Amino acid sequence: MAAGKVSHNLDSWMGSPEAIQSLFQKHSATSELSLIEGVMGLYDGARGQGEVGSTAQVAKILRTPVILVFSAKGLARSAAALVAGYRHFDPNVNLVGVIANGVGSQRHIDFIQEVIEGELGLPLLGALIEDKA
Repeated sequence: MAAGKVSHNLDSWMGSPEAIQSLFQKHSATSELSLIEGVMGLYDGARGQGEVGSTAQVAKILRTPVILVFSAKGLARSAAALVAGYRHFDPNVNLVGVIANGVGSQRHIDFIQEVIEGELGLPLLGALIEDKA
């Protein structure tokens, strides 16, 4: 509803790579931007092992960049270690930036930005301050 368009399921567990590519190309051809929302964690798929059904698999099939949303709650420099793990786990996933979720304050955002950008060279594209309400 936010985009004013119908969403489509790009499920790599139920569909073939060719079907996913076809569906994506058909429905994104007239759009300036296409947003693919992942399921669970980036590397979580239909089973505990392997990439089948994962967001990472869909990103690789479509050769799309990935923006990782991660929980930054209680993290400062450890955020860089966490994101580095995601970045290096599968070098065929094109991680281009991150969004920190659950930060506590602007100062916390500044810490996260300093380590993500300074130590990893990845842009912090946004941050969501935790709101208990």
